[in-house]
Amino acid sequence: MEQNVKYPKRAKKVILMLFDNFVLGIYLLVFLII
Repeated sequence: MEQNVKYPKRAKKVILMLFDNFVLGIYLLVFLII
């Protein structure tokens, strides 16, 4: 049960990190294009 509780939080953290990097990448691309 404990692993099931811990895993989603960790996965959420990783997804948020990837999303932040994705947004940062888009901003950089837009900045470079303009």
